[in-house]
Amino acid sequence: MTVIKLKESNPIEAHIAQLKIWQRDCKKFQQTALYDLLSETIVLMKKLHKEKPDTPTENFTHTAADLAFSDYIRARANYCCERCGKQYPKKSTALQCSHHFSRRFYSIRYHPDNAAALCHHCHNYWFSKDILESAAWLHERLSQSQIDELIRLKKLPNATQKLSASQQDEIAEYYRNLLKDLENESQAV
Repeated sequence: MTVIKLKESNPIEAHIAQLKIWQRDCKKFQQTALYDLLSETIVLMKKLHKEKPDTPTENFTHTAADLAFSDYIRARANYCCERCGKQYPKKSTALQCSHHFSRRFYSIRYHPDNAAALCHHCHNYWFSKDILESAAWLHERLSQSQIDELIRLKKLPNATQKLSASQQDEIAEYYRNLLKDLENESQAV
């Protein structure tokens, strides 16, 4: 007798896959409330099902919007550290998207004036430690009106309110399009 063993499927993963199909259909038919609810459910199910991460960096939140924004900021700087000038390959993780004001303020988290492309050293050992010098550097990069606008947006009552999944998808798509435009401009030159 021959026994055929089918690949064991985890029922939770199968359920998540089905929810993702429904989520895709909600986006297609512009049902944003249901799309957001499904997104939150998927995230919660993954979180409850997820095993303990091996490294502490896995706890760092990266959404599609975070990744698209980071890619845009690094491309805008031509993959060069904006402080020390060190050049990096296109998708290098050594060049990071550094936020002048904390990422926890969603009102400015994806604001292009609130971010700079910095190498690992400049981001973690200079920008985070030498507050006075980094503040002076920020004033050299941005006008006082730009800094005032970031502070105003940061102080809004709902500044730390998390964005919905549909809003994050819109942001991700927006910055992917800006990145494509930057790449097209650089190829044309």
